[in-house]
Amino acid sequence: MTKAKRPEEPRCGERLKTTNGKPTRVPCARSAGHSGWHASATALRNQRKNEAKSKHGYEMKRRYGITEAEYWKIHAVQGGVCFICQRATGATKRLSCDHDHKVEKVLGVRASVRGLLCLGCNRFLGHARDDAAFFARCADYLQSPPARAVLDVDYSGEETA
Repeated sequence: MTKAKRPEEPRCGERLKTTNGKPTRVPCARSAGHSGWHASATALRNQRKNEAKSKHGYEMKRRYGITEAEYWKIHAVQGGVCFICQRATGATKRLSCDHDHKVEKVLGVRASVRGLLCLGCNRFLGHARDDAAFFARCADYLQSPPARAVLDVDYSGEETA
C-alpha cells in the first residue's frame, strides 16, 4: 500500500506568488512552540518601517518635547539637509535632533533644541563640546596648515626649491 504524498507546502521565509502583489503569509515547517505562520519578507520589512516611523515620533516627544510635525518643519526650514554639512538628507537614517545641554538644564529640553544634524556632524559637535573657538581653529587650520611652512609647499600645492 502506497502512502499518498502531501502537496508541497512553502517553507518558512519563502515567498508565495500572488496575483494581486500583496504580501502573503507562509506556513512554517517547524513544529510547536509558535503560531506556525510567518509573514513574507516584504510584509515584515513594511511592518518594521511602520514601527520605526511611529517610534520616531514617540521618541522625539519623549526626549526633546517636540512633535513629529515640528521635527519635519525644522527639517524643511533647514532645506531638508543636515545644517552643518549640507549633504545628509535623512533619507537612509533620520537626522539627529541636536540640543544644548546647558540650556536644557535652565529652560527645559524643548527650548534646548537647536536643529537637525547627521550622525557625523552631531558627533563632531559633541567632540568640540559646543566650543565656538574650536571651530575657528578648524577654519584657521584648513586655510593655513602648519605643515606648509615646514615642508616649503606653496598654496598651489607645488614644492618650492
